[in-house]
Amino acid sequence: GDPRSPDKKDGTRRGDPRSPDKKGKKPRSDKVTYEMLKEGKSVKSIAFERGLVVSTIEGHLLPYLEKGMVDITRLVATGKVAKILDMANELDTTALSPLKEKLGEDFSYTEIRFVMAYRRSTEG
Repeated sequence: GDPRSPDKKDGTRRGDPRSPDKKGKKPRSDKVTYEMLKEGKSVKSIAFERGLVVSTIEGHLLPYLEKGMVDITRLVATGKVAKILDMANELDTTALSPLKEKLGEDFSYTEIRFVMAYRRSTEG
């Protein structure tokens, strides 16, 4: 091929994120989010700074909650954590819909999802 061609042998373009070139490897997006949270930034400010929507940032944090690497009270108020856990035990479920139905409007699906991920981290 033409030596000036921007294409690499594997068919990807230079700078393509799917390119197997390991040298300039960017950190995983969820890891960047996690590091920013560790620095004390809020979910909303991380989303704004990264140009991502809040739900994406929340999705990035779920695996870290499940591994016990994020303090649940950074994401959900302590009182709400206790109420969600109590309701999950009472209903004997981790399913979001029945929990949301019983807990009502004061609790978001995200808060319930976060607390269920936190619960999985404590069951190990």
